[in-house]
Amino acid sequence: MIQGLVYVLYHISFRKLEKSISIFSNLFRMDPLGVASEIVDASSIKPWSEINPRDLPDSSNFGNQEKVHDTSPFPFDPKINSKVALWAGDICSLRIQVIVHSTNEALTDRSPLNDRLLNKAGPLLKEDLVLNVKSCRTGEAKMTKGYNLPARYVIHTVGPKFNVKYQTAAESALFSCYFKVLQLVKEHNLGQVGLCVINSLRRNYPPHDGAHIALLKKQTSKELGRHSWG
Repeated sequence: MIQGLVYVLYHISFRKLEKSISIFSNLFRMDPLGVASEIVDASSIKPWSEINPRDLPDSSNFGNQEKVHDTSPFPFDPKINSKVALWAGDICSLRIQVIVHSTNEALTDRSPLNDRLLNKAGPLLKEDLVLNVKSCRTGEAKMTKGYNLPARYVIHTVGPKFNVKYQTAAESALFSCYFKVLQLVKEHNLGQVGLCVINSLRRNYPPHDGAHIALLKKQTSKELGRHSWG
């Protein structure tokens, strides 16, 4: 039963949430290499419903801030707001049942976050990926143990490359990533999931468009809406 979603990743308004996710997709690329991260318990992170708008990060330094929506495309839902949390930090330090790892098809992505996750998890995760998982197609998701990570499990998924000519295909693939992740969470009866930003500028995916997909796909809302926090 899904009790909470930490969308490493909070609904005061749709615009604020969408902007925050877009901002945090930039923040997560600023990884403090060589800095030891203290373990953070997911249960200590406040859900979106308890966050004051004044506590949100200043978005003025993160690119274009033009108005996108006059009102939320979806109705206010306090149940979902009580389950989703927005957190900026090292996902490798999050004590939670499962975290999500955005990688490439060969599971060999050479980003600072990927390197840190594999190093913290230890050699058994690398061995598991090479011998058992082997590969993961774009839009798919596969799960392993977390080994030496604070998280019990890791779900590996591959976000799409973005090309305006094939925008619909990219959006469908990104939606599939979120759907497959939540499907695995449900199948394995996991209560909380630490979900990183799956889309990447390294694959030319616009942060705002990626945030829009993360928020608006109905299946994500439905999966969260069937369960309760705590």
